[in-house]
Amino acid sequence: MTYDSHWVTGSRVPDIILVPALTVEVVSGRYTPSALDAKAQRYLADGVRMVWVIDPAKRQVTVYHGEQTSILSGDDTLLGSDVIPGFEVPLTRLFGAA
Repeated sequence: MTYDSHWVTGSRVPDIILVPALTVEVVSGRYTPSALDAKAQRYLADGVRMVWVIDPAKRQVTVYHGEQTSILSGDDTLLGSDVIPGFEVPLTRLFGAA
């Protein structure tokens, strides 16, 4: 049995907008740093609670959480804070050996 996901029992399913608690962007060279910052700020304005911008080339992660922005690198540890409680990964593990 199949059905059209936009049509159930003769009426349209309403559009539902879900906002993720966390958004992750991986830098690929397509966007400038200022464009990525603006993108992260838009996510936060739309209700996302935390944004990670991961830059493998620089081996750093920019964390946007509420009004705070921090740049992690080297031996720092990426934390999920109150968005993903208990999540933590050292950047050395995320990016591998230098």
